[in-house]
Amino acid sequence: MAMLYDTEEGREHPEPDVRAVQEVFETGADETGAEPVPEAVTRARDEIREREVGGRTIVELRGEVDMLNSPRIKERIDRLTDRPGTELVLDLRELRFIDCSGISMLCRARNRTAERDGRLTVVVDDPCVPRMLRLTRLTGAFDLHSTLDAALAA
Repeated sequence: MAMLYDTEEGREHPEPDVRAVQEVFETGADETGAEPVPEAVTRARDEIREREVGGRTIVELRGEVDMLNSPRIKERIDRLTDRPGTELVLDLRELRFIDCSGISMLCRARNRTAERDGRLTVVVDDPCVPRMLRLTRLTGAFDLHSTLDAALAA
């Protein structure tokens, strides 16, 4: 069995079985025989609230943004960024987890607003998102603020 070395923990881990992981994502079941997660439970993991303030659309994302729910969130944000000149504020302060599909969704929202002469502002008060952006060298691509008031004043 191949081993992977984790530099943060300083120890080796067995290499993951990619086929098993892919099967879980495709079927929703794993080797334990557990039932797939019901869609209602998956839907409850992510919550999207939106409102208008001073001509800007504020989208609050709560819970988690991962590969299971990011397609639904992406569709909603795509609809919001279809209009030219959209000023979108993504409020991520209530986000507990975001993976690479969530970062991809942020990049897509930024690109779509820029292509349509709009603007994207991100509110985040947890160091997780800025750290992921820094690690992927995307920090300068986003207008980040720690409070909603600061984002609205920008």
